Amino acid sequence: PRYQSVCDRNGENVIVCTSFFLFNRCNIWYIIGMSVSLPTSLTNNTLVESSFDLRCDFKQLVEVVAVQLLEKYSEKSIKGLERLPTLQLPEAVWQNDPNLANAPLYQITTANACLQIARSGVRYVCQSSYPGWNSFAEGVRDFLKFFLEKIQISSLNRIGVRYINFFDRNAAEVCKMSSFDSGLDFSRVVFNHTDIFQKDEFVIKTVIANNALLKGVQKGSLFDIDV
Repeated sequence: PRYQSVCDRNGENVIVCTSFFLFNRCNIWYIIGMSVSLPTSLTNNTLVESSFDLRCDFKQLVEVVAVQLLEKYSEKSIKGLERLPTLQLPEAVWQNDPNLANAPLYQITTANACLQIARSGVRYVCQSSYPGWNSFAEGVRDFLKFFLEKIQISSLNRIGVRYINFFDRNAAEVCKMSSFDSGLDFSRVVFNHTDIFQKDEFVIKTVIANNALLKGVQKGSLFDIDV
């Protein structure tokens, strides 16, 4: 198949991913070829969330892990150690609900990021608008250095980076999308597609939707890439 590139409304590359994604709608294959350029900054910053995910099995109780991380970020913390609503759920509930397996129980918020602490690991989430890879990576490295030195784990299960892009326009207008044998007008189609590409232990999960809501208010298109 011939691949088409994905560009923003001004023709500048926005979505950074070296893979391509296939999705099937109405038994017709469509393809989006993602840009392989790696800019250090984005002219039109469409990122609404960037995060680093570390999943593991702790040797200590999750409460102990949360306190240890608070010691690291105590001077930067805005609200101290926040207890999230999921912490109040009975153990029998979260043990039997796979959707709650990675739900955060505690949160530590700073001016630039927040740490979400779950029974299965920790997420480092960029709080403000995306500062660029260098600043984001520096925050992740600082977190990882402390985590690997101070937190005791029995196994490391996943390391991931996730980017969520939001456009205030229909995905069909933001991207160059086409089918090979139907001529379907994407601007008139509401779609929400999840694609999972896996090779050995490397997994890319992509969600593309053109009828998404940002903070429950602003309507537009969502590109969620979790690697």
